[in-house]
Amino acid sequence: MYLSILIFPLLGSFVSGLLGRKIGVTGAHIITCTCLIISSILATLAFYEVGLCGSPVSIHLSSWIESEILSIQWEFLFDQLTVSMFIPVLYISSLIHIFSTNYMAEDPHNQRFFSYLSLFTFFMLVLVSGANYFVMFVGWEGIGVVSYLLINFWFTRIQANKAAILAFTMNRVGDMGLSIGFFALIALFGSLNYSTLFSLAPFMNSTAIDIIGLLLLSGAMAKSAQIPLHSWLPGSMEGPTPVSALIHAATLVTAGLYLLVRSSPILEYSSTALLVITLVGASTAFFAATCGLVQNDLKRIIAFSTISQLGYMVMAVGLSQYNVALMHVVNHAFFKALLFLGAGAVIHSFSDQQDVRRLGGLINFLPFTYTAMLVGTLSLLATPWLTGFYSKDLIIELAFAQYSFEGTYAFILGSLTAGLTAFYSFRLISLVFLTKPNGPKTSYLHSHEASLAVIIPLFVLALFSIFFGYIFSDLFVGIGTDFFGNSIFIHPNHITMVEAEFSMDRIVKLLPSILSLLGAILAVYLYHFTPQLFFMESPITRKIYTFLNGKYLFDVIYNHYFIGKGLQLGYFVSKVLDRGVIEFIGPYGLSNTLNNTGINISRLDTGVITTYSLYITLGLLSLVFLVFSPILLDTSILNETRLLIIYLATLLLVFSPYSNNQYKLKNNGSKLNSFLPCNQKPFSKMEKVIVKDNNNNETISSEKLSRRDFLTVFKIVYADSLLPQSLDTKYNHILVRILRVIGGISVLLVLSHTYTKFSSPLDTIILYLAMLQTTQIFIISMIKFINGIYTLVFKPKFFDIRNSPLRRNMTHLYKIFYCAKVGCEVAATASGLVAGALILDEVRVNAGQDRIVLPWLTKVYREVYFDKVTPQDQLEARIKGLAKGTSNVTEEETKSIRATVNHYNSLSPEDKFKFIDSIREDIKKNS
Repeated sequence: MYLSILIFPLLGSFVSGLLGRKIGVTGAHIITCTCLIISSILATLAFYEVGLCGSPVSIHLSSWIESEILSIQWEFLFDQLTVSMFIPVLYISSLIHIFSTNYMAEDPHNQRFFSYLSLFTFFMLVLVSGANYFVMFVGWEGIGVVSYLLINFWFTRIQANKAAILAFTMNRVGDMGLSIGFFALIALFGSLNYSTLFSLAPFMNSTAIDIIGLLLLSGAMAKSAQIPLHSWLPGSMEGPTPVSALIHAATLVTAGLYLLVRSSPILEYSSTALLVITLVGASTAFFAATCGLVQNDLKRIIAFSTISQLGYMVMAVGLSQYNVALMHVVNHAFFKALLFLGAGAVIHSFSDQQDVRRLGGLINFLPFTYTAMLVGTLSLLATPWLTGFYSKDLIIELAFAQYSFEGTYAFILGSLTAGLTAFYSFRLISLVFLTKPNGPKTSYLHSHEASLAVIIPLFVLALFSIFFGYIFSDLFVGIGTDFFGNSIFIHPNHITMVEAEFSMDRIVKLLPSILSLLGAILAVYLYHFTPQLFFMESPITRKIYTFLNGKYLFDVIYNHYFIGKGLQLGYFVSKVLDRGVIEFIGPYGLSNTLNNTGINISRLDTGVITTYSLYITLGLLSLVFLVFSPILLDTSILNETRLLIIYLATLLLVFSPYSNNQYKLKNNGSKLNSFLPCNQKPFSKMEKVIVKDNNNNETISSEKLSRRDFLTVFKIVYADSLLPQSLDTKYNHILVRILRVIGGISVLLVLSHTYTKFSSPLDTIILYLAMLQTTQIFIISMIKFINGIYTLVFKPKFFDIRNSPLRRNMTHLYKIFYCAKVGCEVAATASGLVAGALILDEVRVNAGQDRIVLPWLTKVYREVYFDKVTPQDQLEARIKGLAKGTSNVTEEETKSIRATVNHYNSLSPEDKFKFIDSIREDIKKNS
């Protein structure tokens, strides 16, 4: 029986959706309505058996994930909380199905619409009946997807498309937080089962439970339209009215409340989460009520009323009054469905007009609809002895009974919201039914009460809005009731029902009712007797009206700061990565690499037999080296990283792009002619300042240089080589470049103090290559320096830039850059000399001798930056002098450090340096 409650709506959805053309519109109506009515009857029996008789049922279907660290089951739980949610979901869904048979009668896609409605109901039932968070999340995502389909049912309307996308994306924000919360539960406990988690909740870490509680709240905020994730709900009014009634009354918006109520064993141990929930709920209730004051769309007014009542429910959860929150969920479902269906009846009978300013006087044309909507409005206002009174006023009283900051905050905003709710609710009644007719005459002539399919749902919902709260209030929220059993947990310290019932002043209890009465009277007076809206004449009130009608500018903030900036960021990322780095590395990079590799390989084909002989010799030597290197080096080739580094660097150099003297001189030293492409005028920015005198000679009216000119001259200087032409060609040969790279790597390996132990023949080879490289650097740098000085002194025409309009300035700039390049060769010469000297030091150290260059450089540095030699240097000199027998010290000093000297002589060269460094550290600590 219990699974049949879920199966029948799914069956009706499949039959209507897949076989809709065969069974027709009438067949789809009959099948879906019958399936929902049968499920409602079964839910009533389940409510009696589980709720009233107290016998919960758990049904295990199969396993989804079964491992050592995680177990997730397809399991359903039918307890008091579940069956209590079944009643409003199925009852209201059945009535909406019946209502839709008349409201959507002329729509060409009836079968699809009823299939979506039944599928939406099925996923809501899965959500409330799941025995773990995983099954609940399946229903959670299911109603999210189907809500998109229902809101966008009239998919040819642009506004419906926008509203559906907004609802879907806004809910994804909350779903992300909810998913992270589920992952946190899995990480902590390895399970999502209610019984496992709730039994371990008292032993959870306080920080972890606070974080999990806030993550669960983020999911509920999106689904139940709480600030700041509320923007999607008013826009969802673009869907058909039955969809609005189903989403806003009993299903989608209550899913977030069900999540919080079901998670009560976790939330009760998180004071931070409860505080945030209370503040969010109270703020949302007041915010939505103020926005509803100035709305003009009939369905949007009721939509903001829904957000406001959801704020009351969330506020009750934050006050730990879960049973009261659930009672208000059920009560609100009935009278809010009544209001939406009544609004649908008005729209359907009045030429689909939704602007309340275009209506009026419909009490004479739609008396039954007026009565039904008046009952729903009075129940919404918590009129005594109607359904809303037994939950809404109780929430406000419980807030006052908390005697805390959040309780007082909730009580004040809740009371003000009650007055505002009465104002905009009776504003709607006045503008639609009581004021003078404002619409076209033809609409009034065709206005009439709807058929029996509309009247029956309105009548049944009106009965529930009057009597349900009175009948079930003691069962749900009565003092001492244990109806919910273990399905809801309230910590003993949070139970305040007795204080709210017996220890509050009468004026506090009557305050919400008084404010509601004042709000209703003020609305009727303003809009029925003085409809000119005098409060819009003041500039201040006009700004307030604009601010409230703009919903506190939340949409503006989202569009400008979040969506707009997000689009800009997405464009930037796409431009930099997708069309930038990825294309450069991917298609273009691959093609350029292959082209350059082919060009470089083709350059190896010189047509000279001696070159081919050299290639063959190098290949054979490399092969022999690779084969016999383990024997020569006494190690594995895979572990000899030095050899691999040198060999791979050589191969990369062979296949790297190569250009020898790219910018050659032509036309008697004029560099810019050969540097720029053909037919391109150099220095185009300078042409504007060229004028002609009386003799038709060109002169320069301004001699300013642009950034482009500097870059152009810099490129010319960079392309020039300081070596003579014949030597430059040999120096940039491919084989010489290979040797230069190998030598450079060898220098780095030697100076790293790691590859100078002469433990293998390769160390000796690396050392010789490093010395050869430093010698080459010194000699080539000196040649470049001398040749550069010679060019500056004896070849001044070398620097002429002939076809530049700023010839004189550009020539001087070229000389300056050239001089800077010559100066860099001095630094290169010094670097080669110092590097060679340091390598010589390494050779002496490995030969058991002292360094020469490094101590000398250290002393020179200290003589420049310090006044005298430090005590550390004196001690080092004494120890070395004693070791060599050349130190002039007294006999007493010799005895005091004789043991140190003997120990120093017994050390290896590397250990000697470590020993001296340790003595330096000791002296620093003592000084």
